[in-house]
Amino acid sequence: MALIYLIYFFKNRYNFSEKINLKRFYSSFLRKFKYLFVFLLFSFSTPELSSNVSETILFSVSRHNDSIGFVEIKRNTQDNVTSYIIDSEVNVRVIFNFKANGHEKSVYKDDVLVYSSMYRKMNNKLKLDQYLTLENDNYIFKNNGKKEKLPLNSIKHNLATLLYNEPTNIQKVYSDKFKKMVEINSLGNSKYKLVLPNNSVSVYHYKNGQCIKVELKGSFYKVDLIRKYHNHKSYKS
Repeated sequence: MALIYLIYFFKNRYNFSEKINLKRFYSSFLRKFKYLFVFLLFSFSTPELSSNVSETILFSVSRHNDSIGFVEIKRNTQDNVTSYIIDSEVNVRVIFNFKANGHEKSVYKDDVLVYSSMYRKMNNKLKLDQYLTLENDNYIFKNNGKKEKLPLNSIKHNLATLLYNEPTNIQKVYSDKFKKMVEINSLGNSKYKLVLPNNSVSVYHYKNGQCIKVELKGSFYKVDLIRKYHNHKSYKS
């Protein structure tokens, strides 16, 4: 393409029906080609910028219409890797004051879960500290220094993903806490129900494909997660 352009350039600059000075022609040709070569070299050597999308959703934790804490979920996508980071804090009084803090992380590569972790404290005492990693196509669960191979195939969705997008055409999601797949049932009207192994129930509500509310019901509690804001950023890096 560059060579065709140069030939066209010189054809219009000089009248080839007349006698031309070959020395002048080649000198000008080489000079123009030198600049074009430098430009092409720079163009092809410039690395392609990767896209980066960062999102943050904040949920308020509500009990009896009173706010008792928050759940913040950050999702970052760069090329083929997506990570979810969840930080939470809940303060509640049931005879005594309880303060629960949680930190979770999930990493997907090519839409497959390759790492997840859960860390929880209750009144500053460690209650949960576990990990899941994908090693040689096998999921390895780690807790209290012990390793366990889980009989699971590629995990495409876990509970963290439900806080972002509506799980259309999805039958099961992975529960990090219980290290197993859990069925998700559609209730219609963009609502979905999960029953966890400890019989606690979660009902997810969506609007325009995004999670706006989660009802959590257990043996001794009933709380709602209500979305407060969604911040979205996209840039090149």
